[in-house]
Amino acid sequence: MGNISLLIGQPIINSDGMTLVVSEGKATLKQDVDFIKEIDVIEEPIRFKVITSENECLLPGVSILKVRVLNNVEDNDVVTTPQHYELQGVSYSIPATLLRGSTGYIKVINSGAENIVWKRGEVITRADSCTSPPPKDIQDGRV
Repeated sequence: MGNISLLIGQPIINSDGMTLVVSEGKATLKQDVDFIKEIDVIEEPIRFKVITSENECLLPGVSILKVRVLNNVEDNDVVTTPQHYELQGVSYSIPATLLRGSTGYIKVINSGAENIVWKRGEVITRADSCTSPPPKDIQDGRV
């Protein structure tokens, strides 16, 4: 600013996020802004964890589990993608499932020889938010 005298009041210097730095005969007033704190989230989540509602012990075969969809709102539909999991002797499949809100039921097919034990709150799959209903001409695989 050249040879201009500038009077800065104490309230400005003491305000949150302001720093007065004096170095080599120069005074610099800096505003420290944490941009992460200033961001307002306006987007709804589109991917959700699907967890067990209770402790579960699945015998080999087909079971229906009560599940919770974390952070989903009550009128939002989510869909799981068909998945098959196989690790260390445990083998199970979860068909595509449409869930609404934060609770629902999901089919699990234990195709292994051992029981599958899940504790309450374990993630068993993930679901994606539905943006539009599927077209009516797509069949679900039933004959």
